[in-house]
Amino acid sequence: KGVYKKTIDLKNLTSNINCWEDILSLPSLQGTDNSKEFLNCLFEMNILSSNEIFSKFSRILQEFISQRIENSFTLIDEEAINGFLLRNSHLVGMLINASIVIKRVFQNKANLSLQLKEDPDIGDYLLCEINSEFDISESLHLLDIFDEDWLIHNTNILGTSLVFQLK
Repeated sequence: KGVYKKTIDLKNLTSNINCWEDILSLPSLQGTDNSKEFLNCLFEMNILSSNEIFSKFSRILQEFISQRIENSFTLIDEEAINGFLLRNSHLVGMLINASIVIKRVFQNKANLSLQLKEDPDIGDYLLCEINSEFDISESLHLLDIFDEDWLIHNTNILGTSLVFQLK
């Protein structure tokens, strides 16, 4: 039962990753031994029997996700953000996806920052600030487009855990 559950979890972890080349280029995979271990892990997904393989793959995937988030956002208090994301792992893919949509909508003329905020009524949440190169009127219009294209469709998943605003 444990092996089956870990196989399902591993398949879920890999379902949103499109570029294995990105993963294989991670520093933790440089060198023949680590690369072979990773590839063996991929080929053995259906017969996963070792907690060690699952653990190594999880670590590699976490490094990949951290890199993607760090490449997309300026992190304010990285340790606090990582702790929040560990407790709210469903937000990781959402953050990466949101950053792609924002970059597209704002034509790559916006920088994103991410910080953990506290609210006595709703608790902790992540604030994504969009620092746009456009004037305020155009920025508000583009934010509306982002809201219509992406945010409205993901509000049920995000709840109050992730808030977007112009800086």
